[in-house]
Amino acid sequence: MAFRHILSNLLILLAGAPRLIAQSDSVELTSCCQALADTFPDEISTSTLRSSVYEKSNTRVWSASTILSPACVFQPTTVKNLAAAVAQLANDSCEFAIKSGGYNPIAGAANIDAGVAIDLNLLNQVELRTDGGGVISLGAGALWRDVYDKFENEGIGFAGSQVGFIGVSGLVLGGGYSYFQASAGWAADTVVNFEVVLASGEIVNANQAANSDLFKALKGGGGNFGIVTKVFLQTWEQGTLWAGIKWLSIQPEDAGPLLLGRLRNFTVQNNDNTRVTASVEINLSSGAPPTARIDFVNIDGVEDAIQLESFANLEHYDDAVWDIVEEWTTEVSKATDELGMADPFVHLNFAGRFQKPFCGYGADNLEFLREVAGKYDPDQVFQELVPGGFKLNVEC
Repeated sequence: MAFRHILSNLLILLAGAPRLIAQSDSVELTSCCQALADTFPDEISTSTLRSSVYEKSNTRVWSASTILSPACVFQPTTVKNLAAAVAQLANDSCEFAIKSGGYNPIAGAANIDAGVAIDLNLLNQVELRTDGGGVISLGAGALWRDVYDKFENEGIGFAGSQVGFIGVSGLVLGGGYSYFQASAGWAADTVVNFEVVLASGEIVNANQAANSDLFKALKGGGGNFGIVTKVFLQTWEQGTLWAGIKWLSIQPEDAGPLLLGRLRNFTVQNNDNTRVTASVEINLSSGAPPTARIDFVNIDGVEDAIQLESFANLEHYDDAVWDIVEEWTTEVSKATDELGMADPFVHLNFAGRFQKPFCGYGADNLEFLREVAGKYDPDQVFQELVPGGFKLNVEC
């Protein structure tokens, strides 16, 4: 468990520097963008057409290294418009990308150069279902911070993201860590229904009663089957939460092993209490420590050596850092294998670009995912026309 948290933190180093968005002197659209503009003129933008909308969408990301130069950005205002657009793109063999919150640090995972970037941020409706059952309905483009703001005073709990600016569907399709991991499992485990746009343009629901194979596949299968437009999550009664953070440094040399050792002990020994969790985080703010955290900084800890750390912000370092992360991951895998503690599972949302997370699902599960993809996307639109994300045709 600690290894997965560390890997996610190492990926923070890959933020890189902002790329310059290509500016064109012409308003001529590519054929793929023009086809969408003819039908949805108010939902298309380019670097020269409604350029402020284009730039805002294109830079709505967590890692600046993922800012690319799509030919156009399509921001559907309704699910029906999205469905029609997807069918059009598939029919015309147009490459496209899909973005919920834009949190993934891998360039191209939720953006695209030269193709059509679909931004779901306007499909962000958040509501508590009034038909009973304790279910919330979340638009795929909503951010988790907006979900928390909406239900803050409702006295309910649900398995949402630990980070506020992650998109709803991006979290769930990869499994999804939440603050209720020990008691509720993955965020995907608490989903009771998905609304999905298929490559054909059909809008379907996937749940235990309808399209149950798709329902299962979406819980960790990523964007390989369609575009999820709405997620329905189970909730429960929940009072206030107690939490705290202690900021530590990896210096001196024995501080890191000490911290990881105690996290390991916590993980191994905390088998009964499902209401307690611990994690490792990194704050990337520059300058003086945030004043909001001063009260916590002044509390004595097991090890306490808070200091400023330097981070490279040049884009050309990205590949070098990825190489370091890959080397480190390989060495950790070798060490755990030698100790008989290796686990092939890699959390899809934490996976690096060099990893093969679906191989860790097991051969039977991977074959199941491929069968579901073949059933609901027989033309392999989401395998071939959507370059981003981890694909099911991986060789294990």
